[in-house]
Amino acid sequence: MTGGNKAKVFGIVLHAMTAVAISNGQQIGSANIQSPNEPQLRNRTVDTTDNGLVLLDVVARRKSGDTIPDLKASDFVLRDNKKEVQETDFKLSATPSDSQNSQIVFVLDAMNSSLAELGKSEDALEGFLALHGGHLDRPASILVVSDSEPRGAADQTTGPTSNNTAIHQRQLFVHRIPANLDGAVLAQSLKEYKTRPHRILDAQGGIGQAERVRLSLEALSFIANAQTSVPGAKVVLWLGPGWPFLARSDAKSSEQLFDSVIYFSNILRSARMILYSIDPRGVIAKDNSAATEGLLLNSRAGSMRANGHAPGIPIELSNTYYAEFLKGVKEAKQSNPNDLALQVLAYQSGGLVLKDNNDIGAMIRRCAGDATSLYTLSYVPAHGSGTDSYHELQISLTKSSQPLRTRTGLYAK
Repeated sequence: MTGGNKAKVFGIVLHAMTAVAISNGQQIGSANIQSPNEPQLRNRTVDTTDNGLVLLDVVARRKSGDTIPDLKASDFVLRDNKKEVQETDFKLSATPSDSQNSQIVFVLDAMNSSLAELGKSEDALEGFLALHGGHLDRPASILVVSDSEPRGAADQTTGPTSNNTAIHQRQLFVHRIPANLDGAVLAQSLKEYKTRPHRILDAQGGIGQAERVRLSLEALSFIANAQTSVPGAKVVLWLGPGWPFLARSDAKSSEQLFDSVIYFSNILRSARMILYSIDPRGVIAKDNSAATEGLLLNSRAGSMRANGHAPGIPIELSNTYYAEFLKGVKEAKQSNPNDLALQVLAYQSGGLVLKDNNDIGAMIRRCAGDATSLYTLSYVPAHGSGTDSYHELQISLTKSSQPLRTRTGLYAK
């Protein structure tokens, strides 16, 4: 990737420390600081090495939701660019019985959610945690992302925080409730923290939407960079409708946009984050007219891909529009700003996109259960052509048609 450890997204350079994070009323520089109540984790394991070793976290659950137990390396079939990887070329590094191999991270998105949606997410999360008071199956932490500083934290933060601040000067805040195995402790901490409403309104139109995308991607970048120093896989449940789809990017070239696509693919993999998009809006009305569907299905024409720009299309009319971007981007001319949509990144990380369901608690339970169903494979991808060669990945079982989930692809030198 030409951007190294950073990437330009919509004209913004993303670094590991672009956000202001607040934990227990104190500004912190990293989201992996532990509190006295937080379970002590083992020293960080090496997820990637100089020889190109890659770790793939695989979700192995039956349709019933039960973990598929006692799998061995020989039970897996791994395909890289449709070519089967020989069993001697990969190994099984961890199984669901390794309790320290995974943890759960809940992200409450106060930046893209309405007050009603945020309230529904909080209630559902508190309900889930209350059911696991005393002992969760895996350590869990909570992050609240917002463009508004927390109540009572004005004297502990810096930067533009006034409601009159220009849109392009909005600041990101990440409040962290440290990891704990006690659901009741997490639920109480969440109740005690009250975030302010987001300050970028729908009435601010396309400029406001673009700023929400920028801040949302900053938040995801900040979280992922912090998680790279935390061992094990992270099942990250993002509670919110996601950031807006965009008809155009202010990236100056398709190469710049492609850099951003590679950046997020690499950082999510390095952080071992399996991302889940949980939409709290529930069942919503859709525009299923033939004219609208036809426009959306044909919206990825060459004119849309060129230089990361597109005509102004009514993409907000369909909440399945993201499906047009699930296939991995192999070259710059294919890049589109919506390759960085929450739903797209979640699917490509091996997670789920859950929506059109009024039972938010059931969606949380379904996703959180994956943390106890993870196997970890390690292998070295074959060298491809070019500096950032895309590898399409598929995982299955040798003696079953049971589908498994892992990353859908990666970029390797």
